[in-house]
Amino acid sequence: MSYSSDNGNPSEGGGNPFPHNSANAVAERSTPAAEQGAGPQPGGNGDWSSAVKQVDKNVLIRLLRNPFDALQLSPGKDLIYGVIGLGTSVIGYLIWIWLVGAKINSFFGGFFGGFSPLSFGSQMTGRLFLTGLVSVLALLASIWLVGMWRGNARHDIKSVVTRLGSMQVFSGAGFLAAGICSLVSLKLSFLIGGSTALIALAVTVFAGLELFNVTVNRRFEFMACSIAAYLIIYTVVSSILI
Repeated sequence: MSYSSDNGNPSEGGGNPFPHNSANAVAERSTPAAEQGAGPQPGGNGDWSSAVKQVDKNVLIRLLRNPFDALQLSPGKDLIYGVIGLGTSVIGYLIWIWLVGAKINSFFGGFFGGFSPLSFGSQMTGRLFLTGLVSVLALLASIWLVGMWRGNARHDIKSVVTRLGSMQVFSGAGFLAAGICSLVSLKLSFLIGGSTALIALAVTVFAGLELFNVTVNRRFEFMACSIAAYLIIYTVVSSILI
């Protein structure tokens, strides 16, 4: 796995796989033709298996340390990291809420005897999974829609999932840490979980500014519209599915 521009040319900077280019450099690589870079592109079962085998744990560690390195990923080669990022975010959120619910149920179970962590998990797991999935997908969709409207660069859904999706690796780790902390302190758990959610929102929206090369005079409009669109999409979709 290598980091390169979407047209397949090697990136400069020696052995550093994360060259820190400007937003304009990201915009120059945003044409649909360029984003069809060489390399395995997950599609069928065989393609996904091949992509999973090529996952580099060092890349995941770098994304965990600095989510903005995701802007240097190539949609033609690195879609799997976007899928992993979205998956870890949803699963981390699910684990956090499940552990918090189990902790709360253990308190009430001592008084009423009618609750248990297992009953909570069996009844709520599916709904919590949908909540997390709808939330993160609504965020990416809102940024893509507003970016295509107010940005100077153009990106397809694959590019957005690859780059903004892979940024969510850190949020999955944050939610998991919040879940573990719930075993000790619910207050600390909510503090970490809430902070993770807010940071994930801020980081993803700011990355959208860079990805779509939004000019300074449009940045406030982009941020406000992205968050508003996210809330609207999430509310509408969750009211239908959840």
